[in-house]
Amino acid sequence: MHSLERSTGKPLLDAKLHTDSFPNHIRLASPDVVVTIAVTEVCAYNFKTGKKLFTTGKLAAFFRSAAFLDNWPMPEDGAELVRMTQMPSGDAEWAGVRKGTLLSPDALKSFEDSSAETEAFLDAYETDAEGSERKVWWINPQTNRQVEITPSGAHHDVDRRLGMVFSLNGKLMLGTRIESDEKPPTAVQ
Repeated sequence: MHSLERSTGKPLLDAKLHTDSFPNHIRLASPDVVVTIAVTEVCAYNFKTGKKLFTTGKLAAFFRSAAFLDNWPMPEDGAELVRMTQMPSGDAEWAGVRKGTLLSPDALKSFEDSSAETEAFLDAYETDAEGSERKVWWINPQTNRQVEITPSGAHHDVDRRLGMVFSLNGKLMLGTRIESDEKPPTAVQ
């Protein structure tokens, strides 16, 4: 893993990644943490030192901060998950969302305001380690620590801008409010 100073091109970091499989994708998860996604594992490294922080299982889902609706399931007939949808852009798209939303006016306003802010460091991941339950997690950008939950539903969506984790299990949908990145969320139906 290499890091360069943007203005001068001066090398800042040249660190070997200690991983069992070559990463296909690398995401900056906080000012100091980078997440590497490989076929068989997801790892987190301190970007400034190159030190491996943790390794999780295989990537099961990725929840982008820039998506409006990330990861809802298709019918049970073997179809895969719905493609991620970009956030509305421009007044016309937001007007369409306002007409069809189930969000309260205050929640929608908060959502619009937060979408205009930086999307940095709001991604979340769902990983599946062999022999254990799937977990949903992200990196707290202030503490550079992993925050993880084990939702009970079969399918999930995470929107950290709204501070919500959604789970769908059959006909039951649970909404979980993320009150803080330091403590597990509480579920609401």
